[in-house]
Amino acid sequence: MEFFEELGRVAPEQVKRVVFMTGDAFTVQVQHFLASVGHRRIEKPFKAQDLRDLVQAQINASLAETAKE
Repeated sequence: MEFFEELGRVAPEQVKRVVFMTGDAFTVQVQHFLASVGHRRIEKPFKAQDLRDLVQAQINASLAETAKE
């Protein structure tokens, strides 16, 4: 969460590109944070193909947004 907040301060244009990786043990606070930002995430354990699919989806979304500008 601290990384995300700092990124928002130093490079706000990059915030939309962040994807999150979570594990089993995350707190209610983290759950609320993830829900509030609405970014893509992948939960551990995951398969390599699932990660590739997530990254590709993020790239596609970034390209689509860039095309609109």
